[in-house]
Amino acid sequence: MPELPEVEVVRRTITKEITQKVIEQVDVFWPRIITYPENQDEFKLLLAGQKIGKIGRKGKYLIIAIGEHHELVVHFRMTGKFILLPREERFQKHIHLFFHFQGEKEGLAYHDVRKFGDFFLVPKGDYRVIKGLFHSGVDPLDGAFTYERFRALLQARKRQVKALLLDQSVIAGLGNYLCDELLWFPAEQGVHPARLSNELNEREMEGMYRRMLDVIHHSIRLGGNSFRDFSYGNGVKGEFKQMLKVYAREGEPCFNCGSPIKRETVAGRSSHFCPICQPVSI
Repeated sequence: MPELPEVEVVRRTITKEITQKVIEQVDVFWPRIITYPENQDEFKLLLAGQKIGKIGRKGKYLIIAIGEHHELVVHFRMTGKFILLPREERFQKHIHLFFHFQGEKEGLAYHDVRKFGDFFLVPKGDYRVIKGLFHSGVDPLDGAFTYERFRALLQARKRQVKALLLDQSVIAGLGNYLCDELLWFPAEQGVHPARLSNELNEREMEGMYRRMLDVIHHSIRLGGNSFRDFSYGNGVKGEFKQMLKVYAREGEPCFNCGSPIKRETVAGRSSHFCPICQPVSI
């Protein structure tokens, strides 16, 4: 599933491509991709004739301003992606929505092999029907995400640090690969994913905060991370996978100490770490 960096790359890409364009009409080829409203005719009617405004993001959700009163919220899940296509090519397999733009020969297609994605057309700022977004925590790229706030989030809970980081109601946008990467510190001892959040010391909390932002910004610069099921609309895959230090490197040498990277289940998720640089106890 795409995480914060991948959705941010999509946001920046389509901002250049579709902002200020006027939706002429929308073709719906798979109505179940529209989670809200349930009536596809209402969905199409509310979008027709509306100008696309600012395109934002919170966590793993893309938020597209539609006219003055609505927002189109997109959750890509595993395989969803946008593609700019000529109108006559919109009937390709796995294309479930197609947005026609006034005066344009190309439109925006939503392509999703597994059909897991969700589209919500809601009144501006009203996310009550989108539980994951409505209850989401702070976004790491939000100016409000200071070290002091991050420190308070950790100390207020007694949970395995991996479980806390994955909890979208605490911090929005982190997924498995980001969590594994931010717990490994270059050139110093990191944090084991099973450590309890309220028992971390100041050095460890500061290191996690810096490492989180470094990994996120680095991933965005490299176009995000592409795994088996996710790529960007033109088929280009993000290059951050080549820069991973622990995630998906089981048995390979740690870049700090040379010890083999281990993989264990922590917080119900496959977790990668160096047993020497990230000891389970200190």
